Amino acid sequence: MSIVRHIPNAITSLNLLSGALALVSAWGGDLTAAAFWVMLASVLDFADGFAARLLHAYSDMGKELDSLADVVSFGLAPATILYLMLRDALSAQGVVSFEVFSPGWWLCLPALLPAVFAALRLARFNLHPGGGGSFQGLPTPAFALFVCALPFAATSGWFFAAWLSAPWVLWALIAFFCFLMVSNLPMFTLKFSSYAFVANKLRYIFLLVSLVLLLVFAWTALAWIILLYVLLSVLQSISGSTRQTA
Repeated sequence: MSIVRHIPNAITSLNLLSGALALVSAWGGDLTAAAFWVMLASVLDFADGFAARLLHAYSDMGKELDSLADVVSFGLAPATILYLMLRDALSAQGVVSFEVFSPGWWLCLPALLPAVFAALRLARFNLHPGGGGSFQGLPTPAFALFVCALPFAATSGWFFAAWLSAPWVLWALIAFFCFLMVSNLPMFTLKFSSYAFVANKLRYIFLLVSLVLLLVFAWTALAWIILLYVLLSVLQSISGSTRQTA
């Protein structure tokens, strides 16, 4: 039983290892490999929670370890991908120096802010886990999965690929997701209390459209799926506010 109790923590440790390997891949110049490592970390992040529930192996240490792993895998690793993409975009604009404290470095520095905001999001979640089938603010794995799509989108040949070579687009995305992670916007979860369509209509719509997007856009679809998730959460929040004031 003592071994079984440590299985969720072992999976969480693999999540952290995947995040570390994403950093190695990113700084080695392979952003798509880095994205795959982050995606694996997201699978492991789901698996450790599933294992903890299945084995009834909850612990305060597991909770803290999970947040520490997520800071690396869903904060620092995707922020590093953004940093390197922004550096490349600025290079294409003629910026040549990216040494620490050089003008080019300051222009790249905002890309690391999501790592800070992810840590804030995770710390707040530990204090206020939320409930009622919703999260408060965008979960860090959702932000990370959005970033994972960007290296694929940049080389996809789709019309939006050129946007990612514009530094202002990356700065805007950074600001947008930093805000979402620490916002008070209720974001629906994918946990099903039952499988009735009426009770889970929003979840079924999201999953169906996400499947179609994956079939059309492949890995690039992750960006559209996360934006869809945000849009549906906003619409649900507005709908709920309207009903309360009616």
